[in-house]
Amino acid sequence: AAPASDDGQTLVLQLDPAYGRRAPAERQRLALAWQQAGAALGLERLELRDGRGRLLGRDALVGEGLVLLEPQPWGRWPPGGRMAPPPP
Repeated sequence: AAPASDDGQTLVLQLDPAYGRRAPAERQRLALAWQQAGAALGLERLELRDGRGRLLGRDALVGEGLVLLEPQPWGRWPPGGRMAPPPP
C-alpha cells in the first residue's frame, strides 16, 4: 500500500487473489475498514487494485461510500481487453 497520486492523497492497495474469493459482504467490510484507515492517515481517496493493476474499487465520486467491482478471475482478462457483460 502506498500513496500513489501526484498529490499524495490516494491510498492504493494491491489486493491478494484471496480477496476475490471472499463473500461480497466481507469484501465490503474490508474495503470500508481500509477507507477508514486511509482517512485516519489523512488520505482522501482509496483505490483497490488486483495484482495486474485493474481497478476493483474506489471511493464514490458523488456522495459517500465506495464503489466495488466484482473481481474477475485472477490472472485472466477477457478477449479484447474489455469486460464482458454479465450473463442473462
